[in-house]
Amino acid sequence: MRPRFVILIVGLISLGFIAKVSAASAPSIEIRPVETTALPSNTSTTEAARIPLVIRGLPCPKWHDLAVEVGISIDDLPIVMAIIHRESRCLPGKINKTLNRDGSWDLGLSQVNDRSWCKKNRWNPIGYLQAQGIIETCEDLLDPEMNLRSMLALMIYSEANASCRFAPWKWCDRP
Repeated sequence: MRPRFVILIVGLISLGFIAKVSAASAPSIEIRPVETTALPSNTSTTEAARIPLVIRGLPCPKWHDLAVEVGISIDDLPIVMAIIHRESRCLPGKINKTLNRDGSWDLGLSQVNDRSWCKKNRWNPIGYLQAQGIIETCEDLLDPEMNLRSMLALMIYSEANASCRFAPWKWCDRP
């Protein structure tokens, strides 16, 4: 087992994310509005739907709303927030320039790898995320919204190609 994976599992256990869940039952997530005060009478239905959500027990509460807004499902939110916490400690400007042996950088909340996903390579002459129309440059990954949109795109890509939505972050069960 890789040391980083072991640290991740220990961290999740300490945060209470790993629970025994039978195949027949799914974990429940409590969602509640941050503010419980009544909305002003001039608040529209659209504005009311944008009241911030806090999901009790999940890290990075500042990013819950944005993740859902960009299309990440509430079912995926616990793992997404755990990944963001592990990768960047919830800091959108985080850049890792030192840990990758190949000299590549990891950028933003979800630490998207530049060499794999936003630089030209033999599979994508302009970069995968650029080809998808999500970002224009790798620096766009430092914007929280662009990073979460990119994370969602990588989750969709990984599910189709690796049968695991979280493969880029090595968050999949191994046989």
